[in-house]
Amino acid sequence: MAKVRIVTDSMADLPQELVDKYNITVVPLKVFFGVQCFNDGVAEQYRYAGPLFCFIAHGDDPEGMQFLDGVVREKLDCREILSSQMGSVVGTHAGPGILGIVVCPYKYMQV
Repeated sequence: MAKVRIVTDSMADLPQELVDKYNITVVPLKVFFGVQCFNDGVAEQYRYAGPLFCFIAHGDDPEGMQFLDGVVREKLDCREILSSQMGSVVGTHAGPGILGIVVCPYKYMQV
């Protein structure tokens, strides 16, 4: 049986209890605004206050995508959420079970 390891970045803001319980590796991120670099956490004060457009992609993991969709709907003000399975090239390189999300201000999606 293959070993499974959960890895996320610090932007996930997982509760420490969950990180400890499941031995999750949290990769710390830097946040860039122009040429300024901040440690994760400082970005909270720059959060966009309008509705968002969200796109969720998965590599042969519809259950994971549905879970992420639920979290996104609960935590973000998404006016529209689209989802799709990743193409075979990305899926081959990233592996099955990979999830990705793209979020941008909805005003930029209006044509």
